[in-house]
Amino acid sequence: METDTLRNACFDLATSLMWKHESLTIGKIEANMEELSEMTQELYKVSLEQFELVDGLGGNKDLLVKAIEYINQVHAVPLLRGNISWFNNTLRVLLELTCPNSILVKNSSPYKFLIDIENGVKRTRRNAIKE
Repeated sequence: METDTLRNACFDLATSLMWKHESLTIGKIEANMEELSEMTQELYKVSLEQFELVDGLGGNKDLLVKAIEYINQVHAVPLLRGNISWFNNTLRVLLELTCPNSILVKNSSPYKFLIDIENGVKRTRRNAIKE
């Protein structure tokens, strides 16, 4: 797996978890480089572990990177700084939704829940704004 893109996504997430983008300065990065590097490495390690779980289920590196970028844009706040368990669990749920590892019974509650998820995603996509 080409790792630069994945490592960059982890670095961007670590940066977002440490500071709000509006207040990010080169001085803050330099003063906290050790913590930023350690957090990036932890996020990267978790990402590779999670990838192993979905590799045979249709997952790929691009999906993994997009999931991390989604987490960064939608969920990353400095309050979660250093919370690797939160990242592990959030990434796992996103990957499970995109690469399910089980078969569901039609019209069961879990099956109907997937329909609810689909409807929520459709609403979000309809309301997406252009950059």
